[in-house]
Amino acid sequence: TYLSDSYEKVSKEFFKNNDFHTSKLKNSINLFTKESLEERIPKPKRLEVYALLSGISFEQSLKSKLSKIQIEINNIIKENLKYFVLPDNLGLEHCVFKWPNEDWNETKEKHPLGRMISGELVSSFIGFMIHSLGVKNILEIGTFTGYSALSMAEQIPEDGKVITIDKNKKINSYASSFWDRSEHGHKIQALFGDANEVINKLEDKFDLIFIDADKGSYENYVKKSLPLLSTRGIIVVDNVLWSGKVCHPQNEDEDKSTTVLRDFNSFINSIEGIYKTIVPIRDGLYLIKKIGQ
Repeated sequence: TYLSDSYEKVSKEFFKNNDFHTSKLKNSINLFTKESLEERIPKPKRLEVYALLSGISFEQSLKSKLSKIQIEINNIIKENLKYFVLPDNLGLEHCVFKWPNEDWNETKEKHPLGRMISGELVSSFIGFMIHSLGVKNILEIGTFTGYSALSMAEQIPEDGKVITIDKNKKINSYASSFWDRSEHGHKIQALFGDANEVINKLEDKFDLIFIDADKGSYENYVKKSLPLLSTRGIIVVDNVLWSGKVCHPQNEDEDKSTTVLRDFNSFINSIEGIYKTIVPIRDGLYLIKKIGQ
């Protein structure tokens, strides 16, 4: 709010006189050294000044800055993955999205849909929960490339099972080809169809249910998943922070997914008889557990 209001005030002040030219501002700023400028102008103001001098909007300048920060964070994480992920995490090697005729070396960073993979940090966190809770049977809603299914299968006992549901046959066939390369692939059972319907046919109890599929169905998925939890079972729902957008005040320009996920978070918060918390890992995980069992 401060950034937006500040930009509006500064813009009005700068451009209230039609004879004003940004060159005048530029000449004034040139009186300072770069170090002096950074010392004298607060960071939000610096962004405004840089935006004006470069001829772009303040919003573009801010997005550019945040994008650079995110890249720096991602690079730091990659450099320190040894602290987060086990070296034998085959999901990292195998479950990379691939269309026909693509090189197997194509990485999720290069593929336009690669961002949809749950990621190394989420995989590591769920792996820790699997071992902490003694998880054996897992239900996954949303398969995509099969990365998360395989990373979870690697952590459960030999007689454990991961049932994963997806309605996309093409992606499901790719995922199966990746699982076949792993010694843990036999623990995975893929079911095809609309998860809202497939879940109704399941009779097993699950120690962990991982939901990462179409956001509009999140509420139904949780409603249908709660009765399937074992005594120690938990539900993990991915992407509930949606790049932090759900934390912003609702506005008419926001994307549909932001509205849906904000409503979903409110729905979970209203449910009685569960213990829930949001963990701000990657794009946000909602952890849900029935209590009083």
